[in-house]
Amino acid sequence: MSVYRFSPDKINYFSLILDLTAYLTVKNNWFHNCMRKTDKKIDNAIISALTEVCEVALKEVAGFKWITHFVNYRDVANSLIVVCVFGSNSELSNALKAGQDHVLRQLIQQQLTAVNIKLRKPVNFDSEQACDEQNNGDWQQRYG
Repeated sequence: MSVYRFSPDKINYFSLILDLTAYLTVKNNWFHNCMRKTDKKIDNAIISALTEVCEVALKEVAGFKWITHFVNYRDVANSLIVVCVFGSNSELSNALKAGQDHVLRQLIQQQLTAVNIKLRKPVNFDSEQACDEQNNGDWQQRYG
């Protein structure tokens, strides 16, 4: 699975949302070719919920870059992993010190509950910098 990265020079939130939508469309097309109909519905619900979270977080959480998820569709309730990604380790550290993780967790839980998805695993907070250094930017290897 490839992971889309927003260009750091893009500050326009509208452009970020359009880029996220394009990424999700590509991701959906790939997944939808190898997923059951019920899996597609679940994935669309998760993506819809996390897109809402992303839109809010991009505006309100300093250093936040994007959000992603990993899931085994045979056991969604016990396998869903949500990852909030920051650009650098220092941006992540600052967000955690400011309590932004609590805000993001609450928003994620609220949005997933709205689409009848239960999140049993804790939300992960990570940085592009850490993934680049430890996993050569391979998010699937890091969480998959």
